[in-house]
Amino acid sequence: MHRFWLWLATALLLSGVSPGVLSAQEKASETDVKAAFLYNFAKFVEWPGSSNNQLDSTFRIGVAGKTAMNKAIKIAVESKQVAGRQVEVLESDDAKVLAGCHIVFFNSSSQPAMEAMLTTLRGHPVLTVSEHEEFISHGGMIRFFVANGKVRFEISPARARAEKLNISSKLLKLAVIADSYGGAE
Repeated sequence: MHRFWLWLATALLLSGVSPGVLSAQEKASETDVKAAFLYNFAKFVEWPGSSNNQLDSTFRIGVAGKTAMNKAIKIAVESKQVAGRQVEVLESDDAKVLAGCHIVFFNSSSQPAMEAMLTTLRGHPVLTVSEHEEFISHGGMIRFFVANGKVRFEISPARARAEKLNISSKLLKLAVIADSYGGAE
């Protein structure tokens, strides 16, 4: 039953409807909503055809750092597929390992560590996501934030394009758009 409400909250958020329409008992936690968003981002992003050739049969979501989000991501993707591929969650603090993932979520790691990992991931078609307040200005692509009690996200389309990722206009319509320097457009 919990999975149904998590799915419903995600579907409502992606369609622009607030999860506030659900009763307090049925609401998914903020962490669960973010984890569901991570999975759903994969449906709205196109990776270059030659990217991650070694991952043809597996869609990998990498997680840098350890928090409650790790478990939530694993639950959100359990038994799921992306474009016919099984989804696997890979936990590592080694950017070279995470470069083989399609999506990498950065937990609340120290800013210098995050910046170093983002630098290592440059040149790889990896969608980078975090909650860190300055994530976009440090070269990240998608940043979660909470506004008026709702999980929202900011996207830097220029940063995604630089790594040859194509983000669907449907997803961009739901986001706050940031320029390549992290300022809102």
